[in-house]
Amino acid sequence: SITFTSSPAGRTTTAGTFYRTDSWYDQLLTLDISGNGFMDKTDIFFDEDATNAFDPMAEDARKMYSVYGQPSIFTTVDGERASKIGQAPLSEGPRVIPMGLKPGEDGNFTFTVNTMEGFPATARILLEDLVTGSVQNLVENSTYNFAMTTSETEERFLIHFVPGADINAIATDCQGTNGQLDVDLGTYSVGGTTVGWDSYRLQNTDGSVVASGTPTGSLLSFSGLSAGNYNLVLVSGSYEGIEPVTIEQPLTATAGFEAAATEIYAGEPVQLLDRSVGSAEYRFDFGDGNIITGEAQPVHTFANPGDYTVLQEVWSADGCADEASQTLQVQTRVGSGLNSPDSDNLIVWSQGLQVFVNADDLQAGDQLRLTDVLGRTVAQRSCNSAPCSLEASSAGTYILVIERNNSIQTRQVVLQD
Repeated sequence: SITFTSSPAGRTTTAGTFYRTDSWYDQLLTLDISGNGFMDKTDIFFDEDATNAFDPMAEDARKMYSVYGQPSIFTTVDGERASKIGQAPLSEGPRVIPMGLKPGEDGNFTFTVNTMEGFPATARILLEDLVTGSVQNLVENSTYNFAMTTSETEERFLIHFVPGADINAIATDCQGTNGQLDVDLGTYSVGGTTVGWDSYRLQNTDGSVVASGTPTGSLLSFSGLSAGNYNLVLVSGSYEGIEPVTIEQPLTATAGFEAAATEIYAGEPVQLLDRSVGSAEYRFDFGDGNIITGEAQPVHTFANPGDYTVLQEVWSADGCADEASQTLQVQTRVGSGLNSPDSDNLIVWSQGLQVFVNADDLQAGDQLRLTDVLGRTVAQRSCNSAPCSLEASSAGTYILVIERNNSIQTRQVVLQD
């Protein structure tokens, strides 16, 4: 059986990983051996540029034995005894590294973890003593005491590196609910005994527990989670491995729009101004059978007067939808008695940025006004005789308004440079 023992210090981690301080490795374990008044050490590191084979051209280094009587610790890869050995990333799967000791003299010895950096908080590093049959979690208890004679086999130990839990956080729905957390604890055994976790709990960052229990297999699943930050705590004996987890919420959009003009008239273009937030896609249904997609601020002309319910639908970059609607009242312009724009008596033409009006019944005092699609006046004048002209400052679509007393006549014109 496996027995975990620990000292009071260092039983609980408070971060998801042990932070690294160097750049030539992803994870590093340095073990010191002390005894007979001497000390030695060995390094085992994991890095994406390393392989599981002995590679002296990389960082791997052969072991040079110490002086007489001094204990010499080494790891064995491909039959080579090494003082420093590299391995492919631990995320690729568990690893077993043979480790030996040349005691120098009979005596009592102590393994001590000198450096343990970069490993996930839920990873296990297990020291197996093939002579005594004991297995110790070095993450939980960083020292191991034993006796050894020079007549014993030197290849006495195995170090088992077990990757941390595989955590998959699934984002919530657009309302920030129904997130999910799937956890694969993995399965691993030493000497026929499964190495597992005694219990688990999922808690908010304020410490309140969302869910807890005892693992019955290698898979855990938490559903119905709200967006936010959590801590997954896995417990083995007195040790707690804590992995921070974030349940994301998709980007959302809030619909909203308004008409650029306070008064809207049949036959005259009106622009809708976008007031939505977080929108990436748009669809407008104008309620008169016309639909415009892909434009945030479309321009539309209602052919007939009446009340129209305009619907705006928006989508965020993550596909979250919202909609807003409002009723627009479309009015009829009141005629002035001027000849109809469709008659031969009212002639409108343009040249460049100028628009000209010629009508038989134009009277002194008639007002000509040129407005943009937002209803803003860009040019106006009093017309005393035909033809009259107005000039815009830039190309575009405009409304020509002819006013007499309290009545008007309009015509849409397009001016080009």
